[in-house]
Parts: sequence; structure tokens; C-alpha cells
Amino acid sequence: GFPRDALRTEVLEATQALKIPPDNVHVLKFPVRRLHEHRQEILDYLVNIRDEIKPDLVLGPSSHDLHQDHQIVAAEVLRAFKTIRMAAFELPWNHIRFDAVAFASLDDSHVQSKIRALRCYKTQAERPYFDPELVTSWARMRGMQIGVKYAECFEIIRWRL
Repeated sequence: GFPRDALRTEVLEATQALKIPPDNVHVLKFPVRRLHEHRQEILDYLVNIRDEIKPDLVLGPSSHDLHQDHQIVAAEVLRAFKTIRMAAFELPWNHIRFDAVAFASLDDSHVQSKIRALRCYKTQAERPYFDPELVTSWARMRGMQIGVKYAECFEIIRWRL
């Protein structure tokens, strides 16, 4: 019952809610759940981005993520950015295993910003992992692990000192 471009619209609204400049947002047109058919195009795109912006840190999905599209993106991010510092973000509903070894402290405003951004995803609103209480609780649990109120954790893929 949603418009065909609903996910595109939602990501643009969510990144705007996070105050990410529109020029820094790239929304590609690969078909959902069929990224495996476009691996090379995805890799080529990521290599072009790498060469254009020369990042010193890349965040991507975990290789342990169970979602088929996230697995493809994780593999291609690793290929494209293999010489750069890299960490994987946590999506608890998609992981059976996650190596939570790096943490970032958050404050109340970060958690509220995340909830505001998630609310932009109307197509996902009924999914339990979009519940603001769960988002807050998960941040509290990760914060407790490092002695702060809120935190997010990351899996280290590659790290250069």
C-alpha cells in the first residue's frame, strides 16, 4: 500500500532529520533483496566513492548480518575499503552473533535523534525493532557495558593505529 519510491523518500527524510547534507546522501536504485545480482555494480560504485572522498573510517553492515542484502553490502564494502579503518554497525534483530568490541558513548540527544530518524520510515513502523522503547533500551544496555547511560557498539573489521 506504499508508493513505489517510499524507501527512497524515507531515507531522504531520515537523513534530513539527522541533519546530513543532501549532497552527502546517495540513494541507489538496486532492487531490494536482489543485490546479489548487482555485486559488481555495487563494488564499482563503492570504489568510485572511495577514490572521490578518500575516507579514513568506513562504517558498514556486519558480515554476520542475516539479511541477504546486508551481506552483499558488507562483502563489497570490505572489498572496496580493505585498506581503510573499518567498523561494522549493529542491527540486533539481524544478528545471531556480533563482536561488540568498540563502543561510542551517546547522550540523550543522540538517542532522540535516532528515534526521530527511525520515525521517518513509515513502511517499517510496525516492525518491533523500530519501537522507541527498544531503541532506548538497547542504547542503555550497551551504555551499561561501558559505564555510561547510552552507547552504541561496533565490530572492528580493520583498524590502523
